[in-house]
Amino acid sequence: MFSVFTLEDEPWYSPDRRIVDAERDISLNFMNATGRERGKAFALTHGDMTVPFHTAESDGTDPKTGDWYFASEIVSFGTSIYLKGDRDVPDYAFTTHEEARRWRRIAAEALLVFGRDYNGFDYPQEQVRVVLNDELLTRREFGYER
Repeated sequence: MFSVFTLEDEPWYSPDRRIVDAERDISLNFMNATGRERGKAFALTHGDMTVPFHTAESDGTDPKTGDWYFASEIVSFGTSIYLKGDRDVPDYAFTTHEEARRWRRIAAEALLVFGRDYNGFDYPQEQVRVVLNDELLTRREFGYER
């Protein structure tokens, strides 16, 4: 399961913060914002593999409860125009659609823990969501209790 990792004695805004699942050797690093559009660019890493991607962000209202929520949606996966140039994160080519689908789901899980800024666990589960395959997911779908 993912958690927020920060080096000891580092400030909350440390560039070394990341979302980590130590058991699976996976981490999610926030790289930069996407400019005028609400969204962020990330690098998902596992061993030597680095998958760049970026998201769009939106606010919504749950039709059943009327409660506010925040949602991220992966717009580009395996490449990101926001990680070219000075960030220079190379594109990643998946060997199969199944592999890409599996890693996209892992990225969605990590985004739920990331929240808006490494604060996903600060919100109730229903307030942080990720759009994946036209479905709004919360941490609950990935087995998180909180």
